[in-house]
Amino acid sequence: MLRLSAGLRLELAQAEDLPAALGDAHTRLQQTRARALAAVLGTHREGVPLALSQQVALLLAILDGRLDHLATAAPATAAEEVAGLLDKLRASPTAAAALRAVDESEELAPPEESALLAAIAEHMPRAGGRGLFASWQTTATATRS
Repeated sequence: MLRLSAGLRLELAQAEDLPAALGDAHTRLQQTRARALAAVLGTHREGVPLALSQQVALLLAILDGRLDHLATAAPATAAEEVAGLLDKLRASPTAAAALRAVDESEELAPPEESALLAAIAEHMPRAGGRGLFASWQTTATATRS
């Protein structure tokens, strides 16, 4: 979780501070990614914590651009999409095994990351691509090497 969320607060603050007037594609995509993350976080019901593996899966989906479309979604729609994604992951034998491994080891090993990313891509084929938050891309690449 730490590897995926390193620098998250800083990146979100930077995305909020970017002037919309810049208008370049990178700025728009970074702001979209930040709004998508806020939408996903807004789906969380107070007092009902998600398992570590589910938090990791949602962060992977956000970092991979699979949830960018939630940036402008109504809260109810975002909640349905997030619940649907988590249901699909639990229903997939490979993804479910990866979720269990993350919960048991409290770590995201490369095989589990690959399995979760593949299952997420299967359920949500559209994506904006990785690397919109520079430090997330740098962190993810550095820890895989």
